[in-house]
Amino acid sequence: MHCPSALAFALIALSLAPFLGAEAPLLQPRSARCFVAIEEGTSTEGNSLYLQKMGVEPSLLRLFAPTRFSMGAKGIETKAEGEFSYGTVGTELVARSKGFAVYAVSVNYRAAAMPEAKATVVVDFKLLELAKGRSLVQPAEKAIALAAAKAHMSSGVAWIVEMEMPGPQSFRAKVRLAP
Repeated sequence: MHCPSALAFALIALSLAPFLGAEAPLLQPRSARCFVAIEEGTSTEGNSLYLQKMGVEPSLLRLFAPTRFSMGAKGIETKAEGEFSYGTVGTELVARSKGFAVYAVSVNYRAAAMPEAKATVVVDFKLLELAKGRSLVQPAEKAIALAAAKAHMSSGVAWIVEMEMPGPQSFRAKVRLAP
């Protein structure tokens, strides 16, 4: 004998599973120190507000979370993949050059597991290479573009494992790449 209420309960439970997060990927907690380049304004408070509201998220997405990239005529195009959340722990001015400043931002974040890497590439570049014409390239974006070129990949997924400033005017990044 079948119980109609048990069948109804099972159907309701199955229909609610997507809303309860049963199919959502598990976000893993991590911490990182990323770098953000911003144009120097006349207001220190303005720079701080910009960093707090605008500068951290795009850089973090490109820095430590899987980022789909493709190389085009205008350079690298990127699109972050997956979900993440983050909180800023601290910000420190680490370099200045010709109208822009670079800040190191410490963050705690949660992101999906990284895909399996095809290659791991270490790249080095100078601070002045971030000034591209009248706009700035973010350090993470520059690192991914250099790593993709070094690995002879015109498209794929990339993420930065670690990034540092070994000298006052230089960056070093370890980048993983996948098809």
